[in-house]
Amino acid sequence: GALPNLKWVDGHKPLFRFSVQVTSTLYVQDDRIHTFLSTINQAGSPISRHDPRRHTANPGRVSNLDAIAGIQTGPDSALTAAVNKLVSSHKEPLMRFLPLILNKLFQLLIRSTKATVTALVSEKAFDTLASTVQTTQTELKESSDMHGRCDVLRTYISYVFDGVTLSESSLAAGATEGGASPQTNSFGNHRPRSVVLGSSSAEPVESDVDNSRRYKTVHNELVLQWLMADPLVKDKAFINAWFFFEIMIKSMAQHLAYHKKLGLPPEQRFPARFIEDLGKLVGCISDEIVKTHIKDTHYAQSLNASLAFLIRDCFSLIDRGAVFNIIRTYLRKISMAAAADFSLAEMKLDLLRIVCSHEHYVQLNLPLTPQSMMDVVGDNVVAYSHTAFDLPRESLSRPDSISSNGVQDNDDLDSEASMVSLMRTPSLTSISSTSTDAALRLTEENIYSELSNEFRRVHFLTGLLLTELAVVLETQAAKLHRRAINSVRDLIMSHDMDFDEEKRARVALLYMPLLGIITDHYTRLCRDFSTPASASTQTSDKDGADSDSDSLYGDEGTATLKRASLFDIIPTMTKRAHNTLTQENTRSLLLCFLWVLKNISGRQLRRWWMHLEFARKTMVLDVLDLCVHAFEYKGKHASTNSSGAATGNSGDVKSILAKAILAGTGTAREKLMERRKQQQGGSMADQTGGRRWGTTTYQQTVDNIFKTPQDPVLIADLEAHLGVESALVILDILELVVDSSQQLDCIGTILSYVLTVLLHLLSANQSSNALSHIFASQRSLVSKYPDYLFEQETEQSSELCSILLRLCGSSLPTTRSQASASLYMLMRHNYDLGQSFARVKVQSTVALSTLVAGSQGQSCNADCLRKSLKTIMMYAEQDDAMCNSPFPDQVKELVFNLHMILRDTVNLNEYKEDPDMLMDLMVRIAKGYQNSPDLRLTWLQNMAQKHTECSNLVEGGMCMVHASSLVAEYLSMLEDDTFFPAGCASFEKITPNILEESAISDDVLAPDDEGICTGKLFAVKGLVGLIENAAMLFDSGGLWEVACMLHQQLVPIHEQNRDHKKLGKIYDKMSKLQGRIVSESSRRSMGSYFRVSFYGSKFEDLDGMDFIYKERSHMRLAEIALRLETFYQLQYGTDCLEIIKDSKEPDRSKLDPDKAYIQVTFVEPYFDNYELKWRKTFFEKNYNICRFYFDIPFTEGGKAHGDLASQCKRRTILKTANVFPYVKTRIVVIHKESYVLSPAEVALEDMQRKYERLIEVVRQAPPDVKGLQLQLQGSIGTTVNQGPAEVALVFLGDSEQVGQDKTLRKLKHCFRDFVRGCAEGLERNKELISENQREYQRELERNFVEFRRKLEPIFGKKTSQRWIKKNREKTVLQNISRPSNSHVVSHKP
Repeated sequence: GALPNLKWVDGHKPLFRFSVQVTSTLYVQDDRIHTFLSTINQAGSPISRHDPRRHTANPGRVSNLDAIAGIQTGPDSALTAAVNKLVSSHKEPLMRFLPLILNKLFQLLIRSTKATVTALVSEKAFDTLASTVQTTQTELKESSDMHGRCDVLRTYISYVFDGVTLSESSLAAGATEGGASPQTNSFGNHRPRSVVLGSSSAEPVESDVDNSRRYKTVHNELVLQWLMADPLVKDKAFINAWFFFEIMIKSMAQHLAYHKKLGLPPEQRFPARFIEDLGKLVGCISDEIVKTHIKDTHYAQSLNASLAFLIRDCFSLIDRGAVFNIIRTYLRKISMAAAADFSLAEMKLDLLRIVCSHEHYVQLNLPLTPQSMMDVVGDNVVAYSHTAFDLPRESLSRPDSISSNGVQDNDDLDSEASMVSLMRTPSLTSISSTSTDAALRLTEENIYSELSNEFRRVHFLTGLLLTELAVVLETQAAKLHRRAINSVRDLIMSHDMDFDEEKRARVALLYMPLLGIITDHYTRLCRDFSTPASASTQTSDKDGADSDSDSLYGDEGTATLKRASLFDIIPTMTKRAHNTLTQENTRSLLLCFLWVLKNISGRQLRRWWMHLEFARKTMVLDVLDLCVHAFEYKGKHASTNSSGAATGNSGDVKSILAKAILAGTGTAREKLMERRKQQQGGSMADQTGGRRWGTTTYQQTVDNIFKTPQDPVLIADLEAHLGVESALVILDILELVVDSSQQLDCIGTILSYVLTVLLHLLSANQSSNALSHIFASQRSLVSKYPDYLFEQETEQSSELCSILLRLCGSSLPTTRSQASASLYMLMRHNYDLGQSFARVKVQSTVALSTLVAGSQGQSCNADCLRKSLKTIMMYAEQDDAMCNSPFPDQVKELVFNLHMILRDTVNLNEYKEDPDMLMDLMVRIAKGYQNSPDLRLTWLQNMAQKHTECSNLVEGGMCMVHASSLVAEYLSMLEDDTFFPAGCASFEKITPNILEESAISDDVLAPDDEGICTGKLFAVKGLVGLIENAAMLFDSGGLWEVACMLHQQLVPIHEQNRDHKKLGKIYDKMSKLQGRIVSESSRRSMGSYFRVSFYGSKFEDLDGMDFIYKERSHMRLAEIALRLETFYQLQYGTDCLEIIKDSKEPDRSKLDPDKAYIQVTFVEPYFDNYELKWRKTFFEKNYNICRFYFDIPFTEGGKAHGDLASQCKRRTILKTANVFPYVKTRIVVIHKESYVLSPAEVALEDMQRKYERLIEVVRQAPPDVKGLQLQLQGSIGTTVNQGPAEVALVFLGDSEQVGQDKTLRKLKHCFRDFVRGCAEGLERNKELISENQREYQRELERNFVEFRRKLEPIFGKKTSQRWIKKNREKTVLQNISRPSNSHVVSHKP
């Protein structure tokens, strides 16, 4: 009741409200969590005191009725309900008490109570555990690391979870409350039949352990519950598989450590049923990856990575044979689907990369110890092959030691587990540096150089990785290439940093099949390393991603990938992919190639080389040659560009590659110490998220480093060191190859390939340190095989001389000294063979000539070359062994000749901007080598190249004709075959200049004995090639007649060889050339000619000389004058050069001596009357011409021009030293003459020229109407001043004088022909014109009648009628005179 005298204010209106909000870390505020924890606490222990097993005779069996009653009425029913409600609890309290909740759930998972009830509680606990982990991962997503793993969960795994404590608490509770009987096998009694594959009556799995069989372990129950869970529960567990896998690994490790099982053999650490269930779980996960990789690629990749780390960590805890079986299960499921899918193939490579990053990767690939190697090698290979490869049992031999263990001949997994036990895996405690040394000591019998079944049986992981690499290289997927290659590269890099030299020699044996893989794919390797590697890599990867989205492999690639992934021998591809690898992938492969060759011991390398097939030997040398190109140092500028092409990618890759091949020490330790310093003040687990994710080899060495910018200078230094190291490795291999191949029949071919690589090393950009070693190897090789070098490999000997001479021009004294010594020793060895070094003499002269001519694009340091030549001469003078022989004198002679070449080189460099003077010097130098056909041929080729660059195709073709004539001249001396061209005389019809080549053979009687004419061009094939090149140039230059003549020279050669196919091609070309001659005859032009005279001391040798210049067609006088004026003004100055405008020869006394004068005159070809009889065509009048003329008009009064009766000309005829076209575009004038033409002769010449032009256009086919009308208008037009009519009246008006003067009589005859031509032209024009030009035609006809009337006083009326009748002008005159001119009508016959 109410208190007495109590009064309520405002009718019980409340004044304030009071509420309490509880905040506690000890008491849960969520009812569901509180109920869950309270229910577990009320139970008191994991074992219920109402356990029906206490009242049954057989505790191992529980009736169905008791099970149902226990579920419905026992205390476990409340526990089950509490577990179910835990999922719907609030998120905040759930996160606060997460460690406690997870511990309780794991405790329920391994709860040892009534069988059926426990199964239900464990199932609900696993479901709730998966849901809780998923909820935590979702709610705390922002606090996840870069891999999406929640920090709270990672902290729980690292610091809270303790599987031993949970199991021990379960065991203690079971002992107190009367738990499970010792005879109860928790792994077999309550397992569903779908999971249990073996017999339930098997012996207790852990009978040899006294205490560990009475309780469950977390890792066991996790695997079991995962397999038995519903699909929805499995999916939730798959999403966060990394959490459960890390819990499993930690539980397994704690279990082994607590029960002191680390010292046991690996096959005795865990029960076989657990290993079996783990394999099944991996199979389920593999199926999940295959099923979801398309719709959710990120999820599948994450699940695949988690599985990879699980498998990798299992190597440290479980028997390796069982882990290999697990890998086999994974690959069988993935490979079938990965054959046509890009993402699955990537995931498979990612898994292999992670698995192979195990710290004891090398030991896992070397399963045999030295003591048992010779005795049980066959046994272990048999067991290993069955476990990992599932080979037919009939193909395996079974020793007594295996049969005594009772291995059954069935395919059941239990029997496989028994076989796995035969593989002895070293324990974690036994794997140390001493065991590593022992495991690495292989015998020769166990070394495999090919990727065979035996290799993959003994070296499982390496064989698997190399198999996948070989299969991926057969595809066209650029991304797969990079992943597979980088996986192998990173492994080799880690070996290089982890082992010393002796151990690396053994480890390298694991990768010997890599040599075969790379050589087999030599055609796929990149050849172009001129562009930055990073840019090409990015482009290729992008293209690869686009092209690989649908189908990667095709049908054949798919089949190959399936078979190879199941560990069969890689079949020979019937159709290989044709795309090449990127620069970066190629460099990575080649670095791995060099690393293996570098670290294998010399004995094993020799053994491998001796057993290689010949074709594989040559391929290995080809790969070495490619290595020279791939790792050649390009300079700091190229390295800087490469590093800047991709942000932080290319440079870092190059750094890693360099460190791998350079055998750098301390790098890994320095990085580790740096990371530890950065992580001080925080937990290593917190920073890295566990012991695996932050410390994996593939991630710390590749992914993290790529994010760090690199110093371009450091990159350039690494590239330089990498180039030196690769060169020295290649050099060591070459010396070993030569030493090992001395007794082989193919030693000649091997030496040829070795020389090719050695020459490539010498020609590449090398450091002085590397060059010193290369020079030593080169001199050693020459001293061992001088006869082979000088008698069989003449081309390589020539190339060696060229390279040595180029190095003699080095600015480094050490390089010059080494090159000079090598060149001198080359001369001496050649002299020892035949008391003469003519071959080296010619080859070195050719090499130096080619070098100074600039054909190789190299600059020549003349001063350094002179110093080197003096050094060679000093060697000859100080060589006591050769002082009494003619060898020193021959060396001095050669050095003198080389000095002369260098002197001409200076002149060439001075006139390199003057193409005419440069070509004159080259012609002069080539002429000086008339006694050395090889040199002359080289210079002719250089001249042809220069002409081609300047678009002087005809002159370039002439150089090739001279080269062909030179070769033919010497072939006629060496060969007696009649089908050869008879020396240079066979080419005389093409050009008379070719006789210059005949003088060469006068001083050479036995060219082969003298060591000349040994190049590849001095052969039938070389001659054919030269003639074909010449014909091609003439064809392009418009001289189709010359091209036909050259093709005719080839017909006898091909007829002799019965090469009808080439004969058909030649005749087809000749037919097309003749067609062009006919069709384009009216449009041809073959150049313009100008007389150029030089006056003044500034021109030095050119002072007072006249040249005929050949220029392009239709070039005007003003153009060439401007070009010459511009060029020489740049040399002498604007004020010091003057162009003489007229064509008269200047008075030298009136010229300024301080100035340079140039006179340019247009000239035309000049022919005598006898020449005109056979020079009928346009080609004949413009080819093989050497005389030219120009006219200077004048009058007797002193003026240049006057009337017809007083107009005279002074004609000057010039003759050149050679005929045009020639090997140069200007030829010096050697003869000059002049005479005066009288006015009558001038008129006669003008009328003859007019008549020729008129007849040419009248008879032209196809007709040119416009040109015809212009000629008619100029000939008979009434407005033409001093036209033909005026000429006739002036010179032919006096008939008596005409009869006495021969010139006038010729003029009169010329007029008769001219009138006939005009009449023919009028008739032709009438046929061609249209109706709208009829009036114009009548006008021309009237002009012609008027023209004829003017000539009647000279030729007479009858003569005019005769002309008209003869030229069918009757109708024309009738039509004209009918209307108005009656006097014309009277002329009708």
